[in-house]
Amino acid sequence: MSQWKSFDDKVKHCNGSLDSLHIKTNVLDTQIKQVISKQTDQSASIESRSSIVTSLQDRVEELENNRGIPNNNLSQVSKTKCDVLILGDSILRRIQPKRFTPQGKTVVRFIRGGAKTCTSFVKKNGQRFEPKNILIHIGTRDLQGEGVKEDEFPQLFDQCTKTWNNSSIYVLPIISRKDIHDDIVNQANNTIELVCDLYPSIHKIEPFEPSYDMFHDDVYLNYGKGLPAIVKHLKIALNISIHKQHQTTTKSKTGISRDVFVAVVNVSPEYSSHNNNDIESKYSIVLSEVEKYSSLGDIIIQGDFYAYTNTQLDFIEFDNVTG
Repeated sequence: MSQWKSFDDKVKHCNGSLDSLHIKTNVLDTQIKQVISKQTDQSASIESRSSIVTSLQDRVEELENNRGIPNNNLSQVSKTKCDVLILGDSILRRIQPKRFTPQGKTVVRFIRGGAKTCTSFVKKNGQRFEPKNILIHIGTRDLQGEGVKEDEFPQLFDQCTKTWNNSSIYVLPIISRKDIHDDIVNQANNTIELVCDLYPSIHKIEPFEPSYDMFHDDVYLNYGKGLPAIVKHLKIALNISIHKQHQTTTKSKTGISRDVFVAVVNVSPEYSSHNNNDIESKYSIVLSEVEKYSSLGDIIIQGDFYAYTNTQLDFIEFDNVTG
């Protein structure tokens, strides 16, 4: 009987422990629901603030465009002219417009959503812009939801080609990231590319494939390698110069008879980590630029060519001579 009593006590103890675990589980479940609710509220708040920021950016550009125009003509003010209009997710949002096109104007608009959201944006705001080039990078949000839908991208491209029929439209495939399997990304990009093929006026950009050391975390590219690499990738695709622009000293400022074009060159040493093995191609670029601008004015080339014209070593080797 004592053994049965001891066994019964253990069973009651276990039941008490289970009841305690159930209570703790319910408490944790309640806390998790509260956290999820707060995250939802924060997401809604961020989206609202993002919309406000976009509206403020549009208002600033409108005021800049209207500067110096009489009030009675404001109703006739046209669109924001730009060289590049970027419609993209949070990856391209971090591109700095003034550095992307130093000699022109780039406008970046963050699309918080997928293809359907982007279509709504273009339908509502597209007429406010007059871009020479449009860069679209959409689809990651679709992957986080129900996936890329074949009918939504044709609607987006229809709206874009209708709104900007004189602009060049470029589409960047979804960028691989650590939190989404590559097979899912590739399948989505195949769908997007098939739709692009139906529109002769839309240019497909080669996929950007970041290396492991280009990521800041599972999603975003870092500032050291990731962002510079994708900016270079996009500039090449849009035929934007990736070389430093020439500085011009005008004759009106200096009193000289001709304009002066100043080019700054920096060639890294042969064994430097920043050295470019194809140095001859760089010299060819410099020469072609000199030829181009020499007809417009005088040329000054300055900087460090790390010039070394001899065939002998530029350092003293160890030998048997002592002194």
